[in-house]
Amino acid sequence: MKKSLSLFMSALFAVLMMTLCTPVAFGANYSGSCGDSVSWELDTVSGEMVISGSGDMADYTMSSYPGWNQYQQYIKSVTVSDGVLSVGDFSFYNSSGYKYKNLTSVSLGANVADIGAYAFRGCSSITAVSGGEAVKSIGSYAFRSCSSLVSFPFSGSIGVIDNGAFSYCRSLSAVSFTSSLTQIRESAFIGCQSLESVSLPSSLTVLGSSSFAECTSLLTVEYLVENKLADCQGVFNGSGADSGMSAVIGDKVTVIPSGLFNTCVNLKSVSIGSAVTEIGSKAFASSGLETVTLPKSVTKIDTTAFLSCQSLISFGVDSSNTVFSSGTGGELMSKSKTRLYNYPCGKTAQTYAVASGVTIVDEGAFRDNKYLKTVTFPSTVTTVGAFAFADMPSLTSITLPSNVKTVSMYAFYSCKNLSALDMQGVTAIGDYAFSDCDSLASLTPPTTLKTIGKYAFSNCDALATVNLNSGLTSVGDYAFYNCNALTRLTTPENMSKISDYAFSYCESLVSVTLGEGLAQIGSCAFLNCLALSEITIPASVTSIGSCAFGYRLSGDKYVALSFTVKYYSGSAGQTYAKNNTAFSSELVTDSADEIEIEDVPDNGGIWDEIIHFDLIAFVKRLISAVIAILF
Repeated sequence: MKKSLSLFMSALFAVLMMTLCTPVAFGANYSGSCGDSVSWELDTVSGEMVISGSGDMADYTMSSYPGWNQYQQYIKSVTVSDGVLSVGDFSFYNSSGYKYKNLTSVSLGANVADIGAYAFRGCSSITAVSGGEAVKSIGSYAFRSCSSLVSFPFSGSIGVIDNGAFSYCRSLSAVSFTSSLTQIRESAFIGCQSLESVSLPSSLTVLGSSSFAECTSLLTVEYLVENKLADCQGVFNGSGADSGMSAVIGDKVTVIPSGLFNTCVNLKSVSIGSAVTEIGSKAFASSGLETVTLPKSVTKIDTTAFLSCQSLISFGVDSSNTVFSSGTGGELMSKSKTRLYNYPCGKTAQTYAVASGVTIVDEGAFRDNKYLKTVTFPSTVTTVGAFAFADMPSLTSITLPSNVKTVSMYAFYSCKNLSALDMQGVTAIGDYAFSDCDSLASLTPPTTLKTIGKYAFSNCDALATVNLNSGLTSVGDYAFYNCNALTRLTTPENMSKISDYAFSYCESLVSVTLGEGLAQIGSCAFLNCLALSEITIPASVTSIGSCAFGYRLSGDKYVALSFTVKYYSGSAGQTYAKNNTAFSSELVTDSADEIEIEDVPDNGGIWDEIIHFDLIAFVKRLISAVIAILF
């Protein structure tokens, strides 16, 4: 009995000793290689991990893990020694939110030059990174979603901050860049909600789209970039504190790049430096700017630079500027006051009279104004630019002066309440010019009109009456597409072409009369005109595209309707009827032959009776003629 108890106690002692020596419970050091001449060592008691050696760390992937991965729950700090030149890709990658949850600090050695892609991605407990004086590049998403990260040593030698490197670091409160920085790539700091100020250095050559988007605490932005950057679309999209954000454009900046403050709704003010010569497309579009003052140096402004700035009420221009000036109502005008560039989108007046002497209403001049109901023009106006009145929901009527010969593309696009239209003198209507004008019920173009462009009146839901003028020669592709209120259509004699899909999806169209002289009918010109049951094709037509009429589209298939084609012998209409056997067809009497017969001398009416197939009358006439000859 005593012997058995002694054996049991010995075994128990051995188990206890093994347990006490187990590193998982009571601490141990682990180590391994992580590069040709680089190794790592982890103390599980202190939680400190040291990476030492010389040269670059190895790179890892989303599925190939470093040796310390199995001990990640013990890692509290990471120190990279001075001899190490890089932190490898995916070294401490966390995609799930559970790995490296105890890692709170990172210290970078004096010679670390590169931090790899995804290196610390998702390490949500890291609060600070120290050292890093030699860091030159920070890889894609290296610190993405490090939501506790407050500070990082940006003041070192950093040249490139790659895509998404600090995206959604919600606690990052300050960044300070040096003149070594040349590239901030796409979405680098998107979603850094604690960031209050940004100063972009003069050395930048790349500023990626959305790089500081959704930074909702930003109060100030200083733009000092001296290089002419490419498109910077939405760099500060959705950024700015609710109390408002201000921007300063430095005195050595020459170009404000395209899209820089696009959709930055909380941007309330901007100070433009004295060297700026050019403002790019959508540079301040849809921002919250209330006033803009242009220095004398500005000579070029893209027509969309201040598009849809719904709070903008006035433009100010330095009196020494040789290109631009400010109108009496805060409009942006040419120095000579002959060109109206931009009517402030935020002005709430319901009527506006273009000043006498203005000859050009520029592209997008009134675009997106939500308040104007009527705009009147002096006789001096000759040009109305593209998009000039597009997306103006309150505009109800327009009378263009007779000197305006062309309605430019998209000029009145989506003016939902435009119901009265007078454009005497116009010879051409551009693509999409009146598309989506839902209240336009009738169209009577002037006799001067010769061409109607693509989609010009498409989706005009109320357009029921269209009186095409005699001078019209062509109607463009989709010109009246989806005009569901249109019931009857007559084309003028001189019109030679109806383009592809021109009247397609006019589902209420019941009657179409095509004028003589029409030569071409494009493919699907009357596709899905479900109420149209027949059409007479003039003899002058020489070309008819596939599915021009008599079809509906079902999915990706063209299905024949119950339809009758009336044609002249030997014409393109006859060919169309022959090629579409699902239709009924009807030969139209050839009027030319009738005239030719009727011109034959009567000779007592014999030929007339033959034509009418009256046998008795024919015999009587024949006997009378014979008697007259004999006697």
